[in-house]
Parts: sequence; structure tokens; C-alpha cells
Amino acid sequence: MPIDDLKVRHFYQCPECNNGLYVHPEFFTEMGVPVCTDCIWDDEMDYVRTEISTT
Repeated sequence: MPIDDLKVRHFYQCPECNNGLYVHPEFFTEMGVPVCTDCIWDDEMDYVRTEISTT
């Protein structure tokens, strides 16, 4: 069953400071894996889950 990309979001969390970030699928084509800009080393964030909006 096809799902519109605008209804999908991925949640990532920084392993160092625990800040979280939601990104849409098109984020990966432009930016790759999100990095934490609040940490000194700009660490890649860890994938936590994918959510789909039902509205």
C-alpha cells in the first residue's frame, strides 16, 4: 500500500545529549543521516523509530 512521503517521519536522537529530531524521507536525499548540531563533534544521530500520520 503506497504511503505519501509527507505522512512519514523518522525520529532520530543524539547518543550524547539526547536531543531529538524528526525528519521526512526527502531529508536523506539532500542531507544524509542527521547530525547533532548541539554537540561539539556534530555526531550522527541514532535512528529511533518511523511514524506515519493517520490524518
